[in-house]
Amino acid sequence: MIFNTATSMFYSFGARFTKIETTKFKVFSLFAGIIGFALSFVGFTELVALFYPLIGYLGLVLIGVLIYTSFRMPAKTKERD
Repeated sequence: MIFNTATSMFYSFGARFTKIETTKFKVFSLFAGIIGFALSFVGFTELVALFYPLIGYLGLVLIGVLIYTSFRMPAKTKERD
């Protein structure tokens, strides 16, 4: 299942940057796959230790921005009236 997920993710990644069924798409997908394979040797534990707190902090920032925006938006709509 992991390889199936990786294949579809690299396919959609390549389709985002190049046109499907072209040589450029095949080359781009091949290099993206090779880079992804090389990065897979970094280690899952190290990746989780790096990204788990980072994503958590970004989530807290997003919550703060949403709260700030919810208080700021009614003030902007009053200015227009």
